[in-house]
Amino acid sequence: MPLICFDWDDTVSADVPTFRRVICHFINAGWQCVICTGRNDSPGNRADIEGGIRGIDIPIVFAGATPKREAMRAAGYGGKLIAVDDCPEMWGSVPLLGGGK
Repeated sequence: MPLICFDWDDTVSADVPTFRRVICHFINAGWQCVICTGRNDSPGNRADIEGGIRGIDIPIVFAGATPKREAMRAAGYGGKLIAVDDCPEMWGSVPLLGGGK
């Protein structure tokens, strides 16, 4: 099953109604969707994100200060993934396709 991760702050939170539709579209197309945020896991942060995705069955990975790719692996989501994020640098180093050309 292909995996797509959505950042919360300034990505999904920039237009929650639209991203809810996008996430549901991917789920209905057979994708596994995850919210991966740079926030720490706290009751307030969890309530904020869960409130925005209420009714959608999607896990949340709280990366905190850990690069998001590492946090995803630690949460059991290894392998290839697509990330939708306004700050790709939060994912750590990513090899360039085609040798950077």
